[in-house]
Amino acid sequence: EAWIIQTTTGSISTLSSALIMSIILRSQSKLSFPYHRIMFFMSFWDAIASSAMALTTIPMPIDVIYPYAGKSYGNEATC
Repeated sequence: EAWIIQTTTGSISTLSSALIMSIILRSQSKLSFPYHRIMFFMSFWDAIASSAMALTTIPMPIDVIYPYAGKSYGNEATC
């Protein structure tokens, strides 16, 4: 199903971005080079976007019928 691919790729991308950020922050030069700053903030925003992609259907209400057959665990307040 489509939601499995979306959740899997979003989770892998989030973890990969977190790994890049941790490698940069653990290096001796940290964010002192422009390349490190660019890579860090690209990874930061990619982690946020990928997390949103991975969790996109979770807050959808269970009792409302959608044309998308992904997992949903929410209610009308979380939507």
